[in-house]
Amino acid sequence: MKTTKRLLLVLVVTLCCASLGFSQTPAAPAAATPAPASKAITEADLAGAPVPSADARAKGDPDGSLTGTASDVTVSDAKKGISIGDLANQAGQNKIAINFVWTLVTGFLVMFMQAGFAIVETGLVRAKNANHTMMMNFMVYRTAWACSPTG
Repeated sequence: MKTTKRLLLVLVVTLCCASLGFSQTPAAPAAATPAPASKAITEADLAGAPVPSADARAKGDPDGSLTGTASDVTVSDAKKGISIGDLANQAGQNKIAINFVWTLVTGFLVMFMQAGFAIVETGLVRAKNANHTMMMNFMVYRTAWACSPTG
């Protein structure tokens, strides 16, 4: 018994010391180096952006290399072509779309979470109460729907 306690104590101390060894140290402040002079994007740069041809698009896009190019940006003035404003608008719309899709994905995951709770709770009760527990967990959806403004 004494040996087991001693072994457990050594193990706990070793794990605590090991976790301290993996902790991150703060990064040293970087020396102030001047940023390389970068050229701003101009309208001329956008005019020369490569876009896939109509023939290439007609053959399909099995590897995804034809999507997400400059030809997918909505242009406000077809005569002028793509502009910096068009790119800024597209970036803003993409940000909103990504946030919206992420909200939908997490909402769908909540449905699976409720099913997981039902399975866990059903496993924690006696066999004669399993049906009631499962139904009780899934009636949460009915209750939520009935209490909603549209229900």
